[in-house]
Amino acid sequence: MKLIQLGITMLCMCVFSVQAYAKPTHDYFSKEVQFSSDTPLPENYLGFEIGDWHVSPAALTGYMHQLAAQSPRVSIETIGYSHERNALNHVYISSPENIANLDAVLKKHQNAKSGKDDILVINLAYSVHGNEASGANASPLAAYYYAASQEASIIQLLKNTVIIIEPSQNPDGLARFASWANQHKGVTANYDNAHRDHNERWPSGRTNHYWFDLNRDWIFTVHPESKARIKAYQKWRPQVLGDYHEMGGNIPSYFFQPGHPKRTHPNTPKENQRITFELAKFHAEALDARKQPYFTEERFDDFYYGKASAYPDATGSIGVLFEQSSIRGHNRELGGIKSNFSEGIANHLATSLSLVKGSDANRKDILDYTFKYRKGQFQNALVDPVKAYVFADDNDPARAQHFLDMLARHNIPVHAVDSTFMVGQVSFKKGHAWIVKTNGPQYGLVKSLFETRTSFEDEIFYDISSWNIPLAFNLPYAPLKNTFRLGKRVTSPIIPLAPKAWDSENTPVAYAIEWNQFKAPHLLQTLLENDLHPRVSVQSFSSHTLENKIHDFKAGTIIIQPKEDHEHKTMQALLKAYPDVVVYGLSSGLTVKGPDLGSNEMKVIEKIRPALLIGKGVNAVEAGSMRYTVDHRFGIPLTLLDLDRVMSTDLQNYTHILIVDGTYKSWKRIPKKLEIWVKCQRRSKISPRGGVKVYQCSYA
Repeated sequence: MKLIQLGITMLCMCVFSVQAYAKPTHDYFSKEVQFSSDTPLPENYLGFEIGDWHVSPAALTGYMHQLAAQSPRVSIETIGYSHERNALNHVYISSPENIANLDAVLKKHQNAKSGKDDILVINLAYSVHGNEASGANASPLAAYYYAASQEASIIQLLKNTVIIIEPSQNPDGLARFASWANQHKGVTANYDNAHRDHNERWPSGRTNHYWFDLNRDWIFTVHPESKARIKAYQKWRPQVLGDYHEMGGNIPSYFFQPGHPKRTHPNTPKENQRITFELAKFHAEALDARKQPYFTEERFDDFYYGKASAYPDATGSIGVLFEQSSIRGHNRELGGIKSNFSEGIANHLATSLSLVKGSDANRKDILDYTFKYRKGQFQNALVDPVKAYVFADDNDPARAQHFLDMLARHNIPVHAVDSTFMVGQVSFKKGHAWIVKTNGPQYGLVKSLFETRTSFEDEIFYDISSWNIPLAFNLPYAPLKNTFRLGKRVTSPIIPLAPKAWDSENTPVAYAIEWNQFKAPHLLQTLLENDLHPRVSVQSFSSHTLENKIHDFKAGTIIIQPKEDHEHKTMQALLKAYPDVVVYGLSSGLTVKGPDLGSNEMKVIEKIRPALLIGKGVNAVEAGSMRYTVDHRFGIPLTLLDLDRVMSTDLQNYTHILIVDGTYKSWKRIPKKLEIWVKCQRRSKISPRGGVKVYQCSYA
């Protein structure tokens, strides 16, 4: 009998503790709002109510396509794909007339001469960090609201407004986190912070496929997500962008900008911050109505233009950061208060609507600001003693092209130099150097990319304080006080220094490739895979080229000296795939200065078999950078070796063990095994940027 009673008691406990915090779509909105019955509800497509499960990128894409198919207010465009081939979508919402003529609306927006002539474009961008999922899960609700609402104010707003919803800025990370959170969800609500769903396995869903933080990639635009995003941004140039995140903390709270008043970039106009403050009043009203705590003007800055909420500030728009206390699953206790996922979704939904409402209410100020900003950029450039910046290719066309492509993505005009000239001790040669003018609507962004700022109002930063791009690319550059050397604008890829078309009567004795070139490592790997036996000079040398010139080569130059005709043909065929790598044909194995080509100072290069140590304690962003470099840039197969498998793995299979920054608290016997490997393999461990250095290589 006692067993039966116990069973009934447990059954009752289970019944009353079932998770019941998700709710139908209409319950997220005021009861007074009337919706079109022809518009598909999110739960009818997804099969669950928003907040009950974490939505996947594929499901998000599917629902948005259904919404576009059934609502005349909605259109969807796939602007690109992530590394894992997840679609990157822009969902456009406006009046049926605007959606039917979206290209004409865009053209009008691009050609507007004043605020009176322009349309308001608002970009709602969600969950660039995949495990900050409340934003992505709020996006179907926001899209549904503007697609289905029958409110007169919304119908009127959409006549002169285009809302662009980016449901997931990082679908690869969102997919990882959605899978993690959903697989740990139970029937009963568990608020324990120790519960596994709050503690993701390495590397977490924050980052993209290559474990990169995409919210730091708005300037460098390395990854496909960022390339697609910036192209779309420059195309539409939204006047307002909302960037939706989650934050850590001990209590449930919410942040919206303005941020810390002393940590705004000095190139950002004060009018930008004033409008941001006006918009904040609408967010406060929305969260007050929900009885939600919030804060502003602390913790988060508005400095680094490489983030989604700050990049618009450098282009004449208003970027606004939103941060919701993270649940990291479905339920969590924060500061003794039980919180659930649907509350975070509702908060992001509330501020999405308040951003649109506030932008509409401040429409005149926002549109006027955009045009005044552009005019002001020309005025700022006129009083700036620096009129332009010049940079050279460092005899590396591929690296220069990489830099030029980045500038083009930001719609920054670049001109070739019309003649060779010197700045100090640096020569900027015609055909190998370019100029970026400061006088233009992108003055603020250009200034931030090229300046070397060393003084700041506040010495505390959320992350990055300086980002000089030519220095990052290791390209020679200099500020100019005039634009006298300005040549034609670059409108297409630069003409690379193509490999010579060597014929059978003029075949080089050897080929030389200088190592400072961006694509030299990738070419080297290709040479190794084709058994062309490349060697490296460990000393500098000078040699005659087939053009009857003497060229000085630095240590690190790659030498290929084919013995057979078929090897020459293979070499020259391979070089056609690398037109932007400078390759010198040498006329003799006898050098003018330094070791001859047959010297022992020309060391044989062997194929490498690297392994990267990954797992708990390893800095995922650092590991991702190493992984991307070896895989993408070098074209070398890379083994990702979990720390918990090191002891059971035969390390003799690898020529290099790559170790990046981290805590490595789980290391026990691993250092001893690495010591033995170093002594046996006579290899060095690579530990960039302050990574762990347990043992130095011993050649004794």
